[in-house]
Amino acid sequence: MKRFLWILALVVYGLGFGFGHYFYTSAARPTGTLDEAIQELRRMKMESELVQEESPQATEDFLKEQEEWLRKMEEEKGNAAKEGRKAQFPDSTIEEQRKRMTIGRERSGERGRALVESLLQADLKRYREEFEKIYDIPHTTMTPEKVEKAWVKDLWYQVDYQKRLRDFPDPDGNLLLEIRGRVVDQDGNPVPSAEITFNTGVLKGRTSPRVETIAVKTDEKGVYRIENKRGNDLGLQKIEASGYRYLPENQPIRSFMGQSSRGKLDVKRILQGENPPGNYVEFILWKEVGRTEKVVVRGARKQSMGLFGVPEINLEIGDNTQVCAYAFDLFKDWCDWVSINAISRIDERKRQEIRQEGMKNPFYQTKLSTTGDVLPDPKEYEGKGDFVAQIFASPIQPTSPDEPRQAILRITAINGGVAENPGNGFLAPEEGYQPFIEFPISISANGVRIPFFLKSRGGQVYSRMMAKIDANVQQNRTLYKVDIVFSGIISPTGSRVLEPEGPIYTQEETLSFSTRDWKKARNPE
Repeated sequence: MKRFLWILALVVYGLGFGFGHYFYTSAARPTGTLDEAIQELRRMKMESELVQEESPQATEDFLKEQEEWLRKMEEEKGNAAKEGRKAQFPDSTIEEQRKRMTIGRERSGERGRALVESLLQADLKRYREEFEKIYDIPHTTMTPEKVEKAWVKDLWYQVDYQKRLRDFPDPDGNLLLEIRGRVVDQDGNPVPSAEITFNTGVLKGRTSPRVETIAVKTDEKGVYRIENKRGNDLGLQKIEASGYRYLPENQPIRSFMGQSSRGKLDVKRILQGENPPGNYVEFILWKEVGRTEKVVVRGARKQSMGLFGVPEINLEIGDNTQVCAYAFDLFKDWCDWVSINAISRIDERKRQEIRQEGMKNPFYQTKLSTTGDVLPDPKEYEGKGDFVAQIFASPIQPTSPDEPRQAILRITAINGGVAENPGNGFLAPEEGYQPFIEFPISISANGVRIPFFLKSRGGQVYSRMMAKIDANVQQNRTLYKVDIVFSGIISPTGSRVLEPEGPIYTQEETLSFSTRDWKKARNPE
């Protein structure tokens, strides 16, 4: 009998927990009017964005204490300079304290309340945009009254989410993982039944995070949701949908904010220029066209030829005189294989000389006389390939030495044009090409990728290109060693479909295009 009562108690406890969880996630969600939801969001925004002590006077006293501390630090620095000794506080510490004081004044009193209102309006605009995507409002059959009711309900979801995010109870230090979003194709159409797999590391005691998988599937509107999960990070593993492709895979996603602030002002976050992330993430898949014609592939697992790039550059901020321009031929390799194959195998010494020359000066590139940020002369690069690449320091640099240095990658088409590819798509556009494009980049970060489309050789060749840039600082954040590597899918037949799947040209076939008379091919007699 006792055993039966214990089992019954456990069943009742389990049912209670289950029903409690159900009512918390549905019926217990706060509700009210639109104005009440906005007021609640305003209150939480004030808590997380303003310097607030017990009273306005206490806040003012706190700021004055911080200003006095800054004054003493600067005074000590001045005395150290007069006495010829090392200052007690480094310049970076004083500068950080100065920034903290600026933040404190901007985020208190009337100025702070005005800032909160501005941030709130930006949040409301973002929430409305997310709501219209989730409910597919442009194509909805709901009446305007029902749309507004749904909008109020969704805004209360944001209130509930922000509260749970702050108060998420986890003794092991895990965060609340809750995101929602859509999967669409390159034209913005929803992708139903897309399977999305995430992974997360779940903390438990002092052991290493345990990797867990979270799998979701999109509905008929392309919407997916992850609710009430826990972990210390969230990363995308893969997205699968028949007839679609997602690039790049393994994109890290941070759809939550840290719990350390617990709804209070996080000065460190503001100093680092970070904004509290939302919980809406949209993925764009490429709807495959289906390529049947051969292409040249450079720098992939199944390739015609390998990667190619600019020799290592010494890029000095404020001095572009040592930076050169290079013309690239998409159909040539690092070595002149045509010349090598024309030489008898008996003359191995001559063949080796050509290989060694290719290692020093790759056959696919031509160094031009242009230096710095000067546009290259078309007379110099005409007939020397498909495009010219230059990288040089931007004339506009941040004032703070701690901010990333800026550079510009300029791509100039040879007998064609360049077009941006912000969606990393696979179909080259018919129009919209420019003689050259300048891409701003941060040279303080490695692995910067810049996709672009290229039309060359009189419009007979279309290419989907990717530039990968790595930079390493050498001294005082003014001198950098920069590597640029290119990869691409090239169609010598004039096809604009540049998908990776499909037949490809061999190395021998690719080399034959480098010796083709393209003018004659364009204007046959």
